[in-house]
Amino acid sequence: MGYGTHVRKLIAGAFIGVILAVLVPSLVLAQNGDRKDNRPERGIAVYTDYSGVAVARGENVQMDLTLENKGKADENIDVTITSVAKGWKATLKGARYRVNGMYVPGGKAKTLALNLEPDKGIGPGKYAFQFEAKTQDGKFTSSHALNVNVEERKVGTPRRFGFAPKDHVDICTALGQLDFDRAVKVAGARFTLIKGSLARLHRAIAQFMLDVHTQEHGYTEIYAPYLVNAESMRGTGQLPKFESDLFAVPRGEEGKFYLIPTAEVPVTNIVRGEIVALEALPLRFVCHTPCFRSEAGS
Repeated sequence: MGYGTHVRKLIAGAFIGVILAVLVPSLVLAQNGDRKDNRPERGIAVYTDYSGVAVARGENVQMDLTLENKGKADENIDVTITSVAKGWKATLKGARYRVNGMYVPGGKAKTLALNLEPDKGIGPGKYAFQFEAKTQDGKFTSSHALNVNVEERKVGTPRRFGFAPKDHVDICTALGQLDFDRAVKVAGARFTLIKGSLARLHRAIAQFMLDVHTQEHGYTEIYAPYLVNAESMRGTGQLPKFESDLFAVPRGEEGKFYLIPTAEVPVTNIVRGEIVALEALPLRFVCHTPCFRSEAGS
């Protein structure tokens, strides 16, 4: 290759680089300027911060029940406690069992004070409560389950600190290992990015769990699909009751795929519709997957 050819290629490369340097920022700016509101026109969710709480005998449960409007349109929403565990009283915002016509603007959330009071003599065990939110035209609903676990006994004394302890979210955010702001930019509310050594710890714990079950307890490791059909969701009881808590992916004329809310769904359905020979039992499977759920705490 001659010197002249070399120079011409360098000049051409530099020229293209300048063009890209000018065009790419323009394209990015145009794309950002064109950003659209991808929220659905309508959609709601009801949830508590946790799906289960532990309390001492005779202790009341006081927490917020969140009512979220996921859509663009403002909504008037009815909220009902549809199931109350035997031996308990439940109130929402001071009203028993039901609050009508909660006004929630599009994209906003409101909280209702939830109080669960046990009768005297309630013993240890798990007590289940169910909540339902419904738009006043009845077209959109959401449900949420809460388990209250009354303790059997206490062993030892909780450690007392000489300072105000922080939870894992505050600690890891301060260390730069949890990034909620950028996760909201990438995906939306209630997502996070796990980074650095925390991401490594997350991976190590999953690996440790799989290794223990496969190498020490004789389980067969499964790497399962993250998308399943409606028959699989029905097979494990997610459909039809909990459809509002699932993420659906349209398949055109073939219906929908669903993102799995737990590894239980694809693993349990491995032998759905089959007769398993007695001598083949027990079947021991272990699987690690993300869990795609829209209810709180997921």
